[in-house]
Amino acid sequence: MSITPLASGDSEITLQSGKVLTLSRTYKAQFKQQLRLE
Repeated sequence: MSITPLASGDSEITLQSGKVLTLSRTYKAQFKQQLRLE
């Protein structure tokens, strides 16, 4: 998985399967915190 920041402040998450998801900047900190917990 990789997280790529976009100019808008949002990010794109690329999963190992190749699927790309958009991550809103509103939820970015919460998402990263959840990754650390698991």
